Amino acid sequence: MTEMNCQTHDMLEAAAVQRRRINLTYQRTNGQTAAHQAVVVLDVFTEKGVEYMSINDNGRICHIATSLVKAFKAEDNLSPVIAFP
Repeated sequence: MTEMNCQTHDMLEAAAVQRRRINLTYQRTNGQTAAHQAVVVLDVFTEKGVEYMSINDNGRICHIATSLVKAFKAEDNLSPVIAFP
């Protein structure tokens, strides 16, 4: 996986600030693909040089390296549009 560009990072930050629900697909560390529906992005942060996003998945808090994210899209049609790729 490659690092997200600045525009994509900004979309994740906007989702966090606005507490918008997104559908998220990412690659687990074991190589399998995982998907979460209607999660809330809580934060985007960097730790030890690695960028992560924190999500709330029905009360369960998860931290996912943004480099493992394959796709995300906001469930709503609000502006700004939040989608990758």
